[in-house]
Amino acid sequence: MLQFFKKKKEEVNLFDYKKNLPLLISSQLQRSGGSLISQLFDNHPEILAHPWEIMVYKEGTDRIHDKILKTEKEFTRLMRDGYRKGKFAKKKHRFHFLTLEFTQLLLKRKDSKNFFDSYFDNFFKYWTNFKNDNEEKKIITGFSPFFCKGNLVKQLNSHKRLNIIHIYRDPYSWWYSAKNHKNIYKDINSIKNFWMKSQKEVLEAKFKFKDKVLIIRFNDLIKKRHKLMKYLCKKFSINYDKQLMFPTFNGEMIENDSSFKKQRIDKYGIVKATTNRYKKGLSKSDFTKIRKETFKICKELEKKSIKL
Repeated sequence: MLQFFKKKKEEVNLFDYKKNLPLLISSQLQRSGGSLISQLFDNHPEILAHPWEIMVYKEGTDRIHDKILKTEKEFTRLMRDGYRKGKFAKKKHRFHFLTLEFTQLLLKRKDSKNFFDSYFDNFFKYWTNFKNDNEEKKIITGFSPFFCKGNLVKQLNSHKRLNIIHIYRDPYSWWYSAKNHKNIYKDINSIKNFWMKSQKEVLEAKFKFKDKVLIIRFNDLIKKRHKLMKYLCKKFSINYDKQLMFPTFNGEMIENDSSFKKQRIDKYGIVKATTNRYKKGLSKSDFTKIRKETFKICKELEKKSIKL
């Protein structure tokens, strides 16, 4: 592999960075703001922000061989089509990655107990059009939906450098968005089948790993972003930078991923109405059913969330 890099010196990004940097992974149910917060981290000079989803973490960490191949497939698609955020997005972002070489590295190490360390300690070396390769890096961030699927406590226990961000979006707001996003969420019982399970798992992880699990209110992510990002900077010993207010992909401004067309956005490109849109869209019976099923767990999540 070193010979490959030497031969391709003029073509390949030789960016190097410290091993064993702490990981801060955003992982919760879809339509909860996970990709947004990961893209707020994107252009900070002291942060290595993983693009797209971290496939090897998605839906737990079993079947690693299959997930490596899924990673190769997704990166090949991104290389071919570029990255677009959301079904209504118009802008395409270039993505150049040494996909085959990285896949071969992962397959060689798939059975190693240090597989995830290998993944994160090498990933950015293979991203050839990566722009944020200046300054010393202090943390790696990323997004992996459904990582919290019967897997969170085990991974936090075995992977010491791992920290988790869980964004708590209240069930009313979550369901109103989710049911417009995928058919599996259309039925109101998806709150019990998906939302409740995700919240219970993160509360268990928070109880066992108090300092490594950060529960953040979705409304705070949208409305108190400045305070939130300053809090996270302080916790992980990085300098606050105004870049943290803007969602970007590889340093380029990125569109929002709303489930609804023609949304009004603030100056940072974030949808203003996303926190209260559901109030006009849910019926009284919807509110009653959701409140009855989720009242207790919502109180617990509020109690465990970061106070800004």
